[in-house]
Amino acid sequence: MRFGVLMALKFVVCMMVLVLTLSFCGFVSRFSVVHAWVGTVYIRGNGSVEPFGAPINTTDGVVYRLWDNISVSSLMASGIVIERDNIILDGNGFSVQGSKSSLTIGVNLKQRNNVTVMNLNVQGHAIGINVYQSLNIKIQACNIIDNTWGTDLTYSNSSIVQENNLVDNGHAIRLGASSTYNTVSSNNVTGGGNGIIIQDNFNVVSANYLNGSFSETATGIGIGASENKILWNTVTAYGVDISLSASKNLIYGNNITLSGIGVGLSENANNNTIAGNTIAASGYGIYIYMASNNRIYHNTFYENGLDIFVENGAVNYFDGGYPSGGNYWEGYSGADSNHGPGQNIAGSDGIIDTPYSPSAGIIDNYPLAAPFVAIRAGTWNGLTFSFEVISNSTISDLQFNPQIGPFLKFNVSGMYETTGFCRITIPKKVLWTENSWNITVNGQKIENYLELIDEENTYIYFTYNHSTKTVTVQGTHIIPELQPSMFPLLFMALSILAIIFANKTQKKAKPPKTSF
Repeated sequence: MRFGVLMALKFVVCMMVLVLTLSFCGFVSRFSVVHAWVGTVYIRGNGSVEPFGAPINTTDGVVYRLWDNISVSSLMASGIVIERDNIILDGNGFSVQGSKSSLTIGVNLKQRNNVTVMNLNVQGHAIGINVYQSLNIKIQACNIIDNTWGTDLTYSNSSIVQENNLVDNGHAIRLGASSTYNTVSSNNVTGGGNGIIIQDNFNVVSANYLNGSFSETATGIGIGASENKILWNTVTAYGVDISLSASKNLIYGNNITLSGIGVGLSENANNNTIAGNTIAASGYGIYIYMASNNRIYHNTFYENGLDIFVENGAVNYFDGGYPSGGNYWEGYSGADSNHGPGQNIAGSDGIIDTPYSPSAGIIDNYPLAAPFVAIRAGTWNGLTFSFEVISNSTISDLQFNPQIGPFLKFNVSGMYETTGFCRITIPKKVLWTENSWNITVNGQKIENYLELIDEENTYIYFTYNHSTKTVTVQGTHIIPELQPSMFPLLFMALSILAIIFANKTQKKAKPPKTSF
């Protein structure tokens, strides 16, 4: 009996020692030097991976996956060179480590089409991911860290850079010469270098987060070309958050804060539209130098050293006309008792009755009575629409779905028993009515509202007593008029008609009986 107990105790002790030993080995292995394959890996045009033993595998010639880290330090060498089209390079969480002093490139794509680079860590190169003379490239979900140029596209079109994490790069993303119709979206850019640099036309930069770590010399988004769209980005803590030196660009719906200059327009930055942005806590909200014919409206300015400054007397416009309106200036208030282009018709419209001049030579003819909020409605036929709200209430929980019905719904809240107001801008191509609007606040119909229209929009102004309430604005038509939920029924109906037609055709074309 005693012998059996002793054997059992010895077994337990041995197992404990074994477990502790294995645990310690595992602990040590986690903190050992990271192994990396050294040299350049080629994905050749014929689908092969060279040299033999390189840490990239494929089973179908389409998806190529890393199974180890890659390190490269030779002068002007590349970690991975892609020579094949129509493939996916999946980094699988592994890294391509380089040497900035040796001018290395992490991933090199030249004259490629339809290549995706994803889930890859790229660190310490002169250029992290280089895209040259290429088309339909996608760079997604990569960590791009401490490179001179994080992602660089030149002579490359119709490509996407999205959902990447770019940290401490000298220049995070560049759309260089002859790079058009590219999209840069939902990236996280942090560090003291420049953020996104645009050097050609017709690109879209949207929904990115950029934090310049209070760099006084860097630029968040720099635009040196025309007809680009800078939409819904959060840009903070750069010397200049958004810089323009070219014409006909749209800067809309951005949150711009804590900079030396929120938006800077330099010489030749003409005919741009800067609308729907929040520009706050900056030395200059907007600084204009020798730039003219720019339209600046629907912006919310607060806590800036100076909201707008114009140097050298260029002519620009600081409202969108009537009934669109101007900007919200935190330091300016006044009566809103009237409406109309001359603000001389009784009845409020969400616009202060008297113009505002924030500094010499600047006049906003239709200053807004409350902050401006732009809320994305959706994208149809390649066009993105938004609802715009001017309100002294807090706006939340917008609900808008063309598949449900021709209405929008949102919550308003404010100090109890005070008077709240909303002025909603509704694009006519999104939601409209043949007769009158049905507007309710917590189910109670609003009978007295002001409706204004221009070529593109309907503007609806109404008031209510504050608490937390739900507002519904009901129309009669919505985009798309043919609801997606109707497509199955329509398809069935067309299919039945096609079968009936085919049967009739077959009967008519039935061959005569033969005599043998």
